[in-house]
Amino acid sequence: MILSSGPTVDITDIPLAEILVNPDREIAAARDRGDYFTAFALSVAYFEYYGSIALKKCLKNPVSEDRFSRLSTTEMASVLYGFGMLDKSTFQTILEVNVTRNDLVHPDDLALKYKLDTKATDALLDKAMAAIKTLREKAGIVSLLASD
Repeated sequence: MILSSGPTVDITDIPLAEILVNPDREIAAARDRGDYFTAFALSVAYFEYYGSIALKKCLKNPVSEDRFSRLSTTEMASVLYGFGMLDKSTFQTILEVNVTRNDLVHPDDLALKYKLDTKATDALLDKAMAAIKTLREKAGIVSLLASD
């Protein structure tokens, strides 16, 4: 049943980059709820998404999407850093965020999320959002948000 007689849009026609215009809002909302698991998982997902786009931009020959999907976050960041697309600080932030995400996803200590130093964790998430912004820029994705 169609509720509107207006034009319809097939969401598959919209590039994902146009839908993901404000990752900061999602990450900050999760952080504000104290949901560090989601905040770090989202951060790494955005690193991987924007990083793979940035990597494709620096290649001279086409490489299949499947090859990029097999790169780990650390591998993707290392290649971008090696090509000079990331500065050392952004590279280190991506690695640190990825380690924290892995600790939360695969905990040795099931109470880890309750033991996090929230001040340091919040600061790391701020750095993660700055790293995502850098990756978006390197990927050539222009933000439509005034706050960026």
